Amino acid sequence: MSDEQSLFPIVMRGYDRGLVESRISSLEKALDEARRDVDTLDGRVQQLSSELGDAQRQVKESDRPSYSGLGSRIEQLLRTAEEQSSDILAQANQQAADVMARANLAAGQIRGRADSEAAELLADARRESEEVRSSAAAEGETTIVNAQARAEELVGSAEREAARIQSALATETQDRRTTLENELAQKKAVVERETTELRVTTENDAAALRAQVAEETAALREAAERDTTDLRERTRVEVERQLAEAKRQGAEAAAAVTTEMEALREQARVALAESELAVAARREEVEREVTERHAASQAETLALVSAAEAQAAEAEERVSTALEQAEKVRRDSDDYAKDLLATARQNADRILADARTFAEQTVADATLEAEQQRLAATRQLQDLSRQHESVTTYLDELRTLLADRVDVPARSSAGLTPPAPSGTRAQQARAAATQVDAPDVPPAPEADDLDATVELDKVTPPPAPREEKSHA
Repeated sequence: MSDEQSLFPIVMRGYDRGLVESRISSLEKALDEARRDVDTLDGRVQQLSSELGDAQRQVKESDRPSYSGLGSRIEQLLRTAEEQSSDILAQANQQAADVMARANLAAGQIRGRADSEAAELLADARRESEEVRSSAAAEGETTIVNAQARAEELVGSAEREAARIQSALATETQDRRTTLENELAQKKAVVERETTELRVTTENDAAALRAQVAEETAALREAAERDTTDLRERTRVEVERQLAEAKRQGAEAAAAVTTEMEALREQARVALAESELAVAARREEVEREVTERHAASQAETLALVSAAEAQAAEAEERVSTALEQAEKVRRDSDDYAKDLLATARQNADRILADARTFAEQTVADATLEAEQQRLAATRQLQDLSRQHESVTTYLDELRTLLADRVDVPARSSAGLTPPAPSGTRAQQARAAATQVDAPDVPPAPEADDLDATVELDKVTPPPAPREEKSHA
């Protein structure tokens, strides 16, 4: 068995070593039994040849009878008959020896052909089983590697898509935040500029500001919802397309393996049919030769011809047994290839299911993060709305305060409170602008506080004008 181990190397997903060695051992035992049967027939032929030789020697060694007492004429006739019988016996012995030699030669040829055919069939069966096993193992391994690579590619693509979505959402959120901050800065400048001109345009500017903030808030909210919906839809379509592509490739690989196995089985069937035809032709040829020799032989050689026919039948039986064993090896190879293909398909389906689960989880995570960012943007918009309402309230209070200040000159002429310098109005305007960023709007000053401010402005020099006022 050590010489046969190289035919079936031990590899993962290969033949079971014990089963292979058991099958080869059974085939070798059958071949040894056939050889022993042939040797037994050879011994039987040699025994018959020995018995025939002994009989011939006994005939030759027997004493010739004496016919001297029967007369010269009768003695001559008897001698002539004895010589003729000796010649006939010698011819019969020669014919028997020729028939025996031809039978021995035919038996040797049949035995040699049977041994050669059995060895060839055994080698072909081993080679075919090894080729089928190697091809199926290679195809299954290639299918598994391709499915794993495709699954890894899908996972990497899903991860990259999720990272791209997260980056895009972060960039979009940052852009929106920057835009909102810029708009807020612009609104601060507008509020500051409008505060300096509040006597004539306060109502119009406040209304325009409220309308503009409301429109921009609605536009930003709609844009955020629309972008989130589009992004979720694109992600879902891309993942479905990639999953469909992975399924198609797995189906194509399985179909290719199935086609290859069908081709191998067809080749094995053709080879088996050709072997059966060749054996049948040789059997007919042997039967024809045996029949011709049987017709030409004498009665003494019938036993030898029958033995040769029996030997040929046994050789055919051994060939048939070898063919059956080869067919069984081929069936085992087909079963193993089918099992390997089923295992490869199961592994491919499992990898595709894992990739699909991971992709769905990635999409769900990206969707959740997008929803969280949308909620954060919504909260920022709500904060801006509250700040806008605070600014509007404060402007209303400032407008009321300024309306009250319009009556101050009249009260001064009546001897009440002198008018406040322009610096105080500038300070109040700046204070109104700084309140835009404050979460809580302070209450409007009372009349006593206003009078105290006016008295303080009498001794406080007016502040230097701000750069924004020059631009205004």
